[in-house]
Amino acid sequence: MAYPPLLGIAKFRSLMTKMLFGNETTIASIATNGGTGAIIINLVLARQMGLRNAIVPVPSWQNHKRMIEGLGLSYREVPFLEDGKTTIEPLLALLKASEPSILVLQGSSHNPTGKTWKEQEWKTLSETLSGTKHMVLLDLPYVGLAEGLQEDLLPVHILKKAKANLLVAWSASKNHGMYGLRTGLASAVTGSEEEQRNIEAWYRILTRQMTGAASTAGQH
Repeated sequence: MAYPPLLGIAKFRSLMTKMLFGNETTIASIATNGGTGAIIINLVLARQMGLRNAIVPVPSWQNHKRMIEGLGLSYREVPFLEDGKTTIEPLLALLKASEPSILVLQGSSHNPTGKTWKEQEWKTLSETLSGTKHMVLLDLPYVGLAEGLQEDLLPVHILKKAKANLLVAWSASKNHGMYGLRTGLASAVTGSEEEQRNIEAWYRILTRQMTGAASTAGQH
C-alpha cells in the first residue's frame, strides 16, 4: 500500500503501452481511475494544448457528452450510422470544415451499437487527419472482446502509422475483469523522447490539479 509514483507503477505502464502500441518507445502514459479517468485527463490535456471543440459520432456512450461539456468544451455531433450501417462521410466533411478539434472515437465493440468502422474507413480517416491539428481521443474499453487483441487494436496502429495526433484511453474493467479496481491508462503518442517527457510532466501536473480540485469540492 505504499504511495505510488504520480504516473503510476512503471511496470504496469510499460506492459500496457507495449500491449497497445507494440515496441513503440515514445509513448507518454499515466495510470488512471478506470477508463473514465483516462478519458477525462486526456480531454484536459487536449484543452491545455489549446483545443476547445470536440466532435463525437453519435450514438455514443452518453458520458462522452457529459465529460466534454463538463470541461467547458464545445460539443458537436455527427452521424455514426446511416440506414443502420456505419458511415464516415459526415465526419470527414466536418473535419475538413472545422477548426482543430478533439475527435472522440471508440474502437472495437462500439457502445451502444456494437459496430465499428471497417479497416478502409479507418485508413481514410487517418489520411484525412494526417498533417492536420485535429486530435483523436480513442476510447478503448473493450480491447480483445470483439475479434481479438490485435484485430481490435487495428485503429491504434492505423492512426499511429499515419502520424495522426493520437490520445488513447484504455480500461481494464471489462477485458481484464477488474471493474471494481478502477484500473485504466491514459496515453499519448509522441514524436520524441523530449516530447514524451513534456507530456508526462503535464500528466503529473493535471492529475494533481484534478485530484486536488475533487478533494476540495468534497469538503463543502
